[in-house]
Amino acid sequence: NLANPITPVTPQFCRVKTERDSVRLSWSACEVLSPDEMPYYFGIYRFKGEKAGDFNNPENLLALTPYAFPEEQWKWADRNLQEGASYTYSIVAYNRYHQASASSEPISIKKTNKGVRRKRPFWGYRFRG
Repeated sequence: NLANPITPVTPQFCRVKTERDSVRLSWSACEVLSPDEMPYYFGIYRFKGEKAGDFNNPENLLALTPYAFPEEQWKWADRNLQEGASYTYSIVAYNRYHQASASSEPISIKKTNKGVRRKRPFWGYRFRG
């Protein structure tokens, strides 16, 4: 229904793989109940620091996936990390009407001289690493 399109499902991170100089993100769209809820493309957001920021600020939009991005390719690698910096990532799904889902749960990483490390929340707090 073009007058009232259904919002796509909220994506969820499946895997976060940290490497020496990069982070690889993969995600899925669980609980798709109808074809209208299936995402058509994704926005990959990166925020400086340890929490999600303003999704409306274009500086935070790291990339948009191609349209009709095949599910087996729902992954992204960020190789543009500065040493000593922390980043938080979140994914937003869009339907073919460009209507956005809710954002995924954010994940945070930190680039150190020893490599990239994921910051894991613990009861609402993040360990410093």
